[in-house]
Amino acid sequence: MWISDVDIREDLVAAARDGSLVVFVGAGASRDAPANLPDFRQLTSHIAAEANISFETGELDRPDELLGRIGDAGVDIHRRVRAHIDTPGSAPNALHEAIVDLALATHAPRIVTTNYDTHLTRVIEARGLGWGEYMAPALPMGDDFEGVVYLHGSLRQESRHLIVTDADFGRAYLRDAWAARFLERMFASFTVLFVGYSHGDIVMRYLARSLGRQSKRYVLTPNPDAPDWRQLNLRPVAYELRASSHVALTEAVARWARLLSMGLLEHRQQIAQLVAAPPSSVPEEKSYLASVIGHGQLVTLFTDLTHGESWLRWAAAQPECRPMFDSNGPATASTSALAFWFAQQCLTDEALSSVGLSIVSEAGGRMSASLWNAIGQQLHARGSPRAAWLRPWVTLLVENAPREGRDWPEYALVASTLPDDRDVALLLFDHLTEPHIVLKPLFGLGGAARFDVEVRGDGHWLHESWTRVLQPNLPSIVHDVLAITDRHLRRAHRLLIAAGEAQPRWDPVSFRRSSIANHPQDRHGDSIGLVIDAARDCLELLVATDTPSAMPIIGAWSASDVPTCGDWPSMVSPSTEGGVATTSWPGCSTTAGSSIISSNTRSSNCWQRHCHPQTRRSWTA
Repeated sequence: MWISDVDIREDLVAAARDGSLVVFVGAGASRDAPANLPDFRQLTSHIAAEANISFETGELDRPDELLGRIGDAGVDIHRRVRAHIDTPGSAPNALHEAIVDLALATHAPRIVTTNYDTHLTRVIEARGLGWGEYMAPALPMGDDFEGVVYLHGSLRQESRHLIVTDADFGRAYLRDAWAARFLERMFASFTVLFVGYSHGDIVMRYLARSLGRQSKRYVLTPNPDAPDWRQLNLRPVAYELRASSHVALTEAVARWARLLSMGLLEHRQQIAQLVAAPPSSVPEEKSYLASVIGHGQLVTLFTDLTHGESWLRWAAAQPECRPMFDSNGPATASTSALAFWFAQQCLTDEALSSVGLSIVSEAGGRMSASLWNAIGQQLHARGSPRAAWLRPWVTLLVENAPREGRDWPEYALVASTLPDDRDVALLLFDHLTEPHIVLKPLFGLGGAARFDVEVRGDGHWLHESWTRVLQPNLPSIVHDVLAITDRHLRRAHRLLIAAGEAQPRWDPVSFRRSSIANHPQDRHGDSIGLVIDAARDCLELLVATDTPSAMPIIGAWSASDVPTCGDWPSMVSPSTEGGVATTSWPGCSTTAGSSIISSNTRSSNCWQRHCHPQTRRSWTA
């Protein structure tokens, strides 16, 4: 995320937001005015000069050892360090203020510093904040602390407690190891951001003893390509020097702190200002809005204020929106809000509908459960009759539908009107009546199970759709419905045979049904019963109105080994008497001719008296 001119990593931003960030402050933070304090190399050089100790320039690369040598010469190193750090006129600078602001904005302030000066504490006290303060060697548990930790001691202590020489560092990190133990737990528990350190800082060499490879550590630096960062397992976050000034660092930390501390009203004002114009190309503004749509609480501010093609396309291009077009994408508060916004935009405005369809197409034609559900809701809310430009969305709803658990396709079918929605209604009916295999318990057999078939749709809504939408228009769609029901009944039988639950010319679907005709015992039957009813109504209609079309179907079904297909032709037998087709169907009547045969006249073979399909095929009218 771009903040000012610095690209802050997303996991760093998230750590600050959720209160798991530790700001680790080095000597570089106290260089700028009005602090004006030296770093460790400069401090060592000044003390050596005052003590008239000669040294090689290369020894400044190990200032702790040089200070130890000076101390061995009889110089009170710890007092000299205090004298150079505790100088009159030195005061907290803007970076100290920004660091405290950032820690405060996380709502779980944690600052660790290797500096001896107390400028951070002075800022905290000036704000009236009652943060804890810990000074070496009396450190808290590294995995459970808040406040400021002076890892190498503080000017508020006696000078002898300052960690200055190589002997001091050895005691803190090796012999007594209280600093190492604190850091080990801290690095394992928190995300750590180093501020004010250079890649050659001697303190980093000691810290490296506690830097496990699995911890999350970052460093703000103007030298991101320095190889030492990789060796120390630190991920650099780069900022640019401005005429040798580190002001960009201060600006980034300060703006980051302000961003974290913004309330909902401030965010709303900021978002409203940005979305009032086309999407910005300014990195910081783009990053801010991207972070907003990925935030479970702020995303609704974006969706409430934003509309139009440019913002639809902008949002779809953001990584935060990709899960919305992933059928396996996880459902989060952010994706759910974005999905509802996307669906509302595209299904309430005809001009944006094609934009939304193109976005879904470019994403592979897939959608998450959240988006699928949102589209279903919007289609349902539009009611009936359905506008022609909405029909492609119904197709997408069908193509991306989960196997079970949601009723939007059923609602869409009930809301269809024919002939306008003819193709959409048939697509929905085909989808909802498709059979699939299910595993069910077989009661009374010690926990054994059996396979059965069910259709996708809910029995109640399928019945409503059939009686209210499809059956009244059956003459215009009879062949289409017959093709759908024929395919599904055959598939159901094949699924049962593959599962070992059926045989040619017998399956439990036929076994359970008392009659192909309407029968009180089947009123509350299984979900595939609607498919049988639809096939029956279609064939009955054709026999009554279009016998030449019915004859090939009857012939094909007569040759079928699918019970629910193969036994019906024996129940419907067209013949010609004086050029008029007549039909016999036990238990019902047709209008094709005058021959109505009661189911009771063939009691040994009719559907209503015998369940086994193989006993039914012998009867002809």
